Amino acid sequence: MRFIQFLFLSFLMGVLVVGVSVGQTTNGSIAGTLTDPGGSSVAGAQVQAINQDTGLQRSATSLDNGTYSIPQLPPGRYNVTVEKAGFAKQERHDIQLLVNQSATFDFALSLATASQTVEVTGIAEGLNTTNATISSVVQHEQIVDLPLNGRNFTQLTLLTPGAAPQESGQQGAFTVKEGAGAISPSVNGQRGQENNFTMDGVLNNAIYTNTWSISPPPDALQEFNVQSHMTDAEFSISSGANINIVTRSGTNQFHGALWEFFRNDVLDARNFFDQSKPPYRQNQYGVTFGGPIVKNHTWFQGYWEGFRSVQSLSYFADVPTQAMRNGDFSGVLGPQVGTDSLGRPILTNEIFNPSTSRPDPTNPANVIRDPFPGNVIPTSLLNPTSLLVLQKYYPLPNLNVGPNVLPNYIYTGSNNTSTDQEGLRIDQSFNDNNSLFGRYNRSDATLLRPEGLPTYQQSLVNDAQVFALGYTHVFSPTKILSLHYGYTNTNFGQFDGAAGQDFLTATNFGQLAPAKNGIALGPQIGISNGYTGVSQFAIPLGPQYNSDGHVDLSVVKGKHTIGVGAMIYHIHSFDDGWGMGPSFTQNATSQGGVVNGSGFGPASFMLGLPDSYFGFLGNTSADERG
Repeated sequence: MRFIQFLFLSFLMGVLVVGVSVGQTTNGSIAGTLTDPGGSSVAGAQVQAINQDTGLQRSATSLDNGTYSIPQLPPGRYNVTVEKAGFAKQERHDIQLLVNQSATFDFALSLATASQTVEVTGIAEGLNTTNATISSVVQHEQIVDLPLNGRNFTQLTLLTPGAAPQESGQQGAFTVKEGAGAISPSVNGQRGQENNFTMDGVLNNAIYTNTWSISPPPDALQEFNVQSHMTDAEFSISSGANINIVTRSGTNQFHGALWEFFRNDVLDARNFFDQSKPPYRQNQYGVTFGGPIVKNHTWFQGYWEGFRSVQSLSYFADVPTQAMRNGDFSGVLGPQVGTDSLGRPILTNEIFNPSTSRPDPTNPANVIRDPFPGNVIPTSLLNPTSLLVLQKYYPLPNLNVGPNVLPNYIYTGSNNTSTDQEGLRIDQSFNDNNSLFGRYNRSDATLLRPEGLPTYQQSLVNDAQVFALGYTHVFSPTKILSLHYGYTNTNFGQFDGAAGQDFLTATNFGQLAPAKNGIALGPQIGISNGYTGVSQFAIPLGPQYNSDGHVDLSVVKGKHTIGVGAMIYHIHSFDDGWGMGPSFTQNATSQGGVVNGSGFGPASFMLGLPDSYFGFLGNTSADERG
């Protein structure tokens, strides 16, 4: 009962009487006015629109005031004919109806003295005179022909007036980039995180990252439309722009494309800091093909694209020296920075033995310590877990610099990107009054990238699957029903290279933070005085199961089209994150345990004395439904 009440309220709130209104689909409309040579309205004329690629036919009859309207037309190339007894038949060819476009085409009919047809070939673009939404359409030829590094369609949103790229897009941390990557721009002053992405009229959003879930290759797209400051309620799901892409459907002719784009270090100059050019390979290749299964009734369109990239760069790190591994910190001693309460000098980076801590005789509220002779820690005091961490993660310095000069290590790391995506669309026209389409898309993307140390990598995973159905029923030329359903499943995640169960067992860290979801993370390590730490963190962002259902009814009444619609959006979102580990500062080895220029972070690490501890405890996941 509550569901019926909800639909009834949605129905009442969704009724909008406007010049022409289309539902949240990709369809557009053609409307206009018919006049005779004297400028009077022509009523009762038959107006027919025929899709040149699929043969789809829709018709309307002009009203007493001479107006006509053909709503819910799929984007494509149309021939429009106007016929009435006593007037010459008029035809307009190659009318390009764009996604969500409300095009106006007026016809001035001439009297027929014999069997006569007037063909108009050079026609002006149909204007949108029905709403105030700011809208820009990028067509297939532009999508395919304009050079795009990574070939992501969102880069073309910058062709939209008022669109500006963000300095650091919200997709940067969790989205695998192909080439230059994709963008979610700020459009006409709105936040890029508020943009809504749709594909063929159903939602195409990755909830956690506030971006898209699927980005098909340009060759698989017919066009896309960027709308902002929308006046139609059916598009106002968020305050940002509505970025609606239309995938290509098959036609009565077979057509396809085969491509490969590449970049190579042979074509690049050497980086100033590199002794030789690091390897760089980027290949993007794919195929799309479509055509009729049953001519004029059933069509298919499919694609596959792969992307492989290996980009190597030089990285610097700050690692303990061999002497430090042995407990010898004499090489980092600096000038005197003061004296303690006993009159003893305190040197920069001088390390003090925490086991000698005792109340300061001059001020019992404070602590005083004795220095390690020669700034050397006896090997018997070196922490065995710290030695295991050094052995697993930290290489020895390879730059010829002093013992207290950083960075002291250089290495070459590679960003390895591998993506595969495929999609298939089937369109079925049962007759001129009933049509159906179904679409399935899948994308698998993985990025392996360097961490702060060369001994492990971080992986970034983007997996998405999308399924969509759309059905259109024409009750009459003035009543059209459109139903859409979309299902999205995304699995994003960011994972540091796990230490492994053997390391957890050897260090006893598994007793504190056992493996979770099959991922055996080691301790996160932070070391002060500028030394590189160890990152051990996992952030699975999924699975996220999202479903959206749309119903849109268009009814033409006189000069107006009444648009009635409702959308139900169900979100099931899961995310998690965990990690744990200590941070080592100079405090554990400073005089009195306070910041006074003494103490040294790596020395505190070698003693196994952390200053603070960070950790996720218990159930850290979020399992949400809305």
